[in-house]
Amino acid sequence: MPNYENKKLSLKQGIEIMRWLIALGGIWSGIISTTAAQSFLPFFTIDRSKGCPGMAVNMTYAFEDSAFHPDFKPTWFWRNPFINFFQNISVSGIAEITGNRIIFERSSPTLNGKLEHYAIDVSANKLIGRTTFEYQNKTYRRHPYEIRVFEPKTPLYRVVLGDSYRVKLLFPNDSTRYYDEFEIHIGSDTFWVSSSQTEFTYSRPGTHTVKITGHFAGNNSTGGVCGSSSITLTPYETLPRPSPPSFEWKNHQLILDLNDTELKKWIEYELQIRDLSGNLLANHHIFENPIFPDKITVNLPSFTPLQISIQPIDCCGSNTDDRRSESVYYLPISVKNDFSTGNLQIDWQAYPTPTLKNFELFKNQSILKSGIFQQWIDSSVLCNQEYCYQLRAKVTLSNGKNRTLIMNQACAYAIYKDSLDFPSYFFASVDASNTVQIKWDLPRKQIAKATLLRTTSEELISQKISPQTLQQHIDTETEPSNYAYCYELHLEDSCGNFLKKGTKTCTILLTVQKNKEGLNVLSWTPFIGFGDTVKYILEVLDKDSKIIRRTILDTLLSYTEPDRSLAPLSEYFYRICVLPSLSRNSLVAYSNIVRISELLDIKIPTAFSPNSDRLNDTFKPMIKNYRSYEMQIFNRWGTLIYQANEQDDGWDGTIGNEPAPVGAYIYQIIIIDLNGNKIQKNGMFALIR
Repeated sequence: MPNYENKKLSLKQGIEIMRWLIALGGIWSGIISTTAAQSFLPFFTIDRSKGCPGMAVNMTYAFEDSAFHPDFKPTWFWRNPFINFFQNISVSGIAEITGNRIIFERSSPTLNGKLEHYAIDVSANKLIGRTTFEYQNKTYRRHPYEIRVFEPKTPLYRVVLGDSYRVKLLFPNDSTRYYDEFEIHIGSDTFWVSSSQTEFTYSRPGTHTVKITGHFAGNNSTGGVCGSSSITLTPYETLPRPSPPSFEWKNHQLILDLNDTELKKWIEYELQIRDLSGNLLANHHIFENPIFPDKITVNLPSFTPLQISIQPIDCCGSNTDDRRSESVYYLPISVKNDFSTGNLQIDWQAYPTPTLKNFELFKNQSILKSGIFQQWIDSSVLCNQEYCYQLRAKVTLSNGKNRTLIMNQACAYAIYKDSLDFPSYFFASVDASNTVQIKWDLPRKQIAKATLLRTTSEELISQKISPQTLQQHIDTETEPSNYAYCYELHLEDSCGNFLKKGTKTCTILLTVQKNKEGLNVLSWTPFIGFGDTVKYILEVLDKDSKIIRRTILDTLLSYTEPDRSLAPLSEYFYRICVLPSLSRNSLVAYSNIVRISELLDIKIPTAFSPNSDRLNDTFKPMIKNYRSYEMQIFNRWGTLIYQANEQDDGWDGTIGNEPAPVGAYIYQIIIIDLNGNKIQKNGMFALIR
């Protein structure tokens, strides 16, 4: 930077220096203060004290002693060329003129926002920093003058719309207010506002533009272009009706979601909380700042049902109750314990309007039940455990929008103070894979421990079993085709209560034997488990487990098949089905399954003696388990001499009613077995007399 100390400058040099000073800039803000030595009058008079960049600062040169002027020429600063230059200067940034020194300040990004100072000493004497100085035996005072140059900023204000096309402009009334007054342009009209608010009304609907310019006091007509802002708005004849919010109860607060409430720009709203009688309990102001909030958190005023709505606020005070949104309802739930049963009862109030689609009741964050209901009794609980419930309401508003309303969470411990009754049923059965299953009905859904004591009909095994579940057990360590098994049940709930009494159940062991006539004789052990008289049913199954015959046997424990076999089956199965004499819950138990195999059995004699002694007088095969039979007998020359289609028919050793000669004969037998297979037997036998 050039050193101008102890030099007198020309007008051209002064102008060049000032151009350099202005170029330091950008946008400047601050203080220009001037002090000069005088007796009664300052060196300068200034006709404007503050404004925005672009303002003109007029300085007038004056001395109290005219004789002082020709002789005092220490620098170019005090000469007319400098003064004339300043008459039309645009000052930006912060400039301070103190005595014979000019100081400029500006915010520097290289100094993290701190001010950096630029100074030029334009004086040949040493007056900098002095408040007075002497010249020719006279003392002269410096008088400071300030010119505040501010950065143009967008004016801060808020627009509020009302009914009847009315508009209100609100300006800050605190430290955030930057300007002293505002110039308002509405169409061809212009007016000035220095207060915190103003109102105006449009005469017709439509879209309108409003321009607002900020100014500083005393500088509202000329010089300086301060910050301005334009908005385009469409005023309302009647403020529109919003929609109510969804909400969620959390940590004893309601969190209300405003995202789908249709709040309109430049309208103020109140979130209103009332009791079900309509009494206002609390309200919360909602406005753009600069946009509407997504959520509002409200401390619950009480643990009582509430209705929640949103109402627009007219900027000029007219009633807007008829434009209040429809209400959504907060319905707190409560939980109480039934000590006689251990059940938990959850209650809440009915939803007041027909907009309810359904409730969803959650238990420990999993859905328990949905539908329209007002109470729930939860018996699926364990003693001494805590359960928390929360209710959600699904609501469809009159405009078709859906809302989810999440009510409070209520928790309680399940407690039961009585001994357990025995299950309504407890029995053992054998399944299709010949495995024992033990089933019972829980007297309460609070069973914490179940124990089975198992013995056999032979009392070879006596063992305690811990079931895989608390309601049934599959006992794989059994042989139900060889033994009948008996079980005792012991239950304990989570409160330490035991069964009042125990009982016993036993499986059915079915056995099948052939009597001397070849008939199937069935017998079985008695069933124990249904607690009253039972009836037995014999079931015959095919190889695909399809029932092909059922025979009701009532209370019998044995049965003989009337036929030697179940022709035409070669393989079938028996089992005993047992039912309570009084049908209860479709209870049924089964015995083990016995497989019967009816294979083809054929015996053909090698000789016979037809001598009428009733011993071996005819030739016929002995065949079992077949469908059809055909036999032909030939002599040694191949001549057919006898044939039969029934097993009971045999050759009596005659040919044409005459005794056949002793000797060898040939037979051919064709059999279709029970499975449809064709078997042919050929051979020779001897006729003996």
